[in-house]
Amino acid sequence: MENFIRSNAENIWELLCERGQMTLRQIGEHTHCRDTIIFMSIGYLVKEDRINIEDRFGILYFQSRNTITEIYY
Repeated sequence: MENFIRSNAENIWELLCERGQMTLRQIGEHTHCRDTIIFMSIGYLVKEDRINIEDRFGILYFQSRNTITEIYY
């Protein structure tokens, strides 16, 4: 289960890097994951200090702290 959560967290983080700030509903629409899986993945990303969470009038907004950097060899 831990690998499953980590994998989903990576997918969500990449989505936030590409699209910017998103709500839980928007993340669910793009990933097709249940809310519980999204929240566990968000928890993992918070633990890793990779996202910001903002509460605006009761709606949570998630945003990546960093962007994906491409490495060319």
